[in-house]
Amino acid sequence: MFGLMSFTGVLMAGLTLFTDFGLGQNITQSKRSTEQVFLNTIWAVKVLRGLFIWGVSILLALLVLILQHYQLMPVGTVYAENLLPWIIPVATFTAVIDGFEPTWTAMLSRNLQQKRLVKLNLICQLIGIVAMVVVAYYYRSIWALVIGSLVSSLVRSLVVNVLIKEQRNKFEFEEASLTEIFKFGKWVFLSSITSFLGSNCDKLLLAGLLTSTQMGVFSIASVMTSAIVAIMLGVLGTVAYPALSEIVREKPYDLKRVYYRFRIPFDASLLFIAGFFMMSGQAFIHILYDDRYHDAGWMFSVLALCLVALRYHLVDHCFVALAKPKIMATLNLVRTIATFVILPIGNYLYGIKGAIWAVALTNFASFPWAIYYKKQYGLLDVKKELMTLPIFFVGLICGYLFNQLATFFSR
Repeated sequence: MFGLMSFTGVLMAGLTLFTDFGLGQNITQSKRSTEQVFLNTIWAVKVLRGLFIWGVSILLALLVLILQHYQLMPVGTVYAENLLPWIIPVATFTAVIDGFEPTWTAMLSRNLQQKRLVKLNLICQLIGIVAMVVVAYYYRSIWALVIGSLVSSLVRSLVVNVLIKEQRNKFEFEEASLTEIFKFGKWVFLSSITSFLGSNCDKLLLAGLLTSTQMGVFSIASVMTSAIVAIMLGVLGTVAYPALSEIVREKPYDLKRVYYRFRIPFDASLLFIAGFFMMSGQAFIHILYDDRYHDAGWMFSVLALCLVALRYHLVDHCFVALAKPKIMATLNLVRTIATFVILPIGNYLYGIKGAIWAVALTNFASFPWAIYYKKQYGLLDVKKELMTLPIFFVGLICGYLFNQLATFFSR
């Protein structure tokens, strides 16, 4: 079940990012975001995009069904699972629901008014979790995971479209707005494609190399890491990016100082967490899961190394704020190429362990280019780049101590 949902989540992310024109980023970055006609045009594009994503997912589900019927899928892998073509269109219907979300939520983010958004997200997620647990308790099937996501999206749509009477949108297609959207969005589109491939091509490749059970175990380790990544990137997307965009609009000369003002605490948190879980990942999996999932422990420890590489995602937001999404696309492309080259080699030489290590190490492939672009745009301070590194070793020590305590109490 975890293996199937892991692949379905990747597919959903892929369809979303392969149709991403940076609509939310455009609202945050553009000076026209106070004009209703501009916001209406963005909303109309977003609605059509949601419908398009769902339509493509239905076609993909039919393709999988046909390939399975003629036994053209690798036997024993995720792609050969009979439930897959039925799960895909149901799970991806969230794209249609999310497409109707009004633009006032993006405006709240632009204006750094996060309190209402956080409350909304928490309420919707909690209701989705309750729905998932109830369905799982009575039916014990994979549909519990699907329904939980759908309920969360439906509740959010109900709240923002019915209960909140603010900044209504209507279908409107202004030519000047469309021109600006797609001029900015073409590089975001390319960046999103390369970002998706860089972040998820490992799962696409592994889905054809591992059994569904192995993929499920890997997904547990991946989810543990992804949860931390999602929290950190959520902070960057909802707080750091709007703040950096405002600085670029109002005080561009101050960008470097504000960048490191966010970067230093961000680095410190990531380095400590990465060191901690590299040493204690096995213990955490043993505490949280039964024997079937214990192999996820060493995977989690290895994947925790990805968190060190996450430090450089903040500079991506600087480049987008500077209206240079082309640079972010380049960095993502480097990571993508590295994954397609290194992961199959690692799997061929060392099996599943080599593949998991490849997943972690390819995250560092774009570091030299990131340093180069930071220097080119006056965003590099070597001293501040290095000053937080000792915190990584503090995390390692704390993780080791936690591991020893967990071992002692498990006797």
